[in-house]
Amino acid sequence: MVLFGMGDFFHVHYLPFYLTLQVNKNTNQILSGIFQSAGWPCVISIVSSWVPKAAMGSILGIWGNHYAVGNILGQTLSSLFVNYHWGMAFITNGVLCIATAVIVALFLVSKPENMGFERENEPESLTPMIGVLEFAFSLFFCKIVIFTFLFWLPFYIKSTGIDDYEVSPSTAGYLASLFDVGGIFGNIMTGIVLDVVKKGGCLCLVLHILSSVSLFLFAKFGSECFSTCVILLLTTGFFVNSPQTLINGTISASLV
Repeated sequence: MVLFGMGDFFHVHYLPFYLTLQVNKNTNQILSGIFQSAGWPCVISIVSSWVPKAAMGSILGIWGNHYAVGNILGQTLSSLFVNYHWGMAFITNGVLCIATAVIVALFLVSKPENMGFERENEPESLTPMIGVLEFAFSLFFCKIVIFTFLFWLPFYIKSTGIDDYEVSPSTAGYLASLFDVGGIFGNIMTGIVLDVVKKGGCLCLVLHILSSVSLFLFAKFGSECFSTCVILLLTTGFFVNSPQTLINGTISASLV
């Protein structure tokens, strides 16, 4: 990522250079996906060992906003540089990724016992969980929608315009970040509601239905006017992101 951005500052206009980086990037993404999929259960185990079960939903709902905050920061930084030095969008995000990885590797404490605290949630024997396959399919389709919006939403907003006016690339990037802002509020509210109702499956069903409705409304009316676009982006982010955090966080932690 950093090397890709350096091409802007050193005025590299050699196509094989970027093709080589892109091929390596795709290979790295595949490897990254393999390692991340193996590491995620460990992440859930570590977080759940620090979180009391009575407040698991609300705390993991807040904690689950890390990806939304990262998306907002990444899109905002990219939007700042897109009209000036586009290479800075790659360099800045690459440096932040490296710095974050170093901090986590050096300072993450995996168990309360390592700090002299008593563990709130004692480990229990694992039992088969009914609905694992259904939740897996649910998460699969959630991810499709979320990553489609992550990569495609700024282009969609720029292409369709708002109220017959052309939208600049930077403005489209700022507007696209509202999808993740809505997701932050959705994750927090979903976690609080889950701690009250204790019915994760039913809550997922309701959220999926509402997310389908919000996606239809955004496709139909999202380009009508600026205020409508903002409201629908926040609403869509609220309902689309919530099931992912619910399944990734609280429901997964119940298996630990």
